[in-house]
Amino acid sequence: MSLTEKVREGLEWWRSFFLSSEGRYARPIHAATFAPAFGDGRGTGTGGTFRLPEGQALQMWKGKWKVATLKFTSNWKELRTLYETLKRIRDSPHRESVRHTTVFYFTDRFGLSDPGSMSKGS
Repeated sequence: MSLTEKVREGLEWWRSFFLSSEGRYARPIHAATFAPAFGDGRGTGTGGTFRLPEGQALQMWKGKWKVATLKFTSNWKELRTLYETLKRIRDSPHRESVRHTTVFYFTDRFGLSDPGSMSKGS
């Protein structure tokens, strides 16, 4: 198979472009960094655990729901637990280690309740 002169010129352009490092990455450099977070907010308590790539140990937190929040659904509590975990990541001294990464959040809640059942205290 022979290549035309135009194709060869195009290939040479791409080769020199990649070698010159003048382009941009198609995805962030840290895209493959794993930053796990876990949380549970059902019942009367809430809490979470996360580990940032630059952190040395798991960061854990826990708390009790105020009486006024006990009327909210399990879904609300789970989402509020996620929110509190994200705030703690934001406030961590190692927060820069998750910039341009994906934080994976795991919970024991497999899915959201049927919206019609939300008023039933699901």
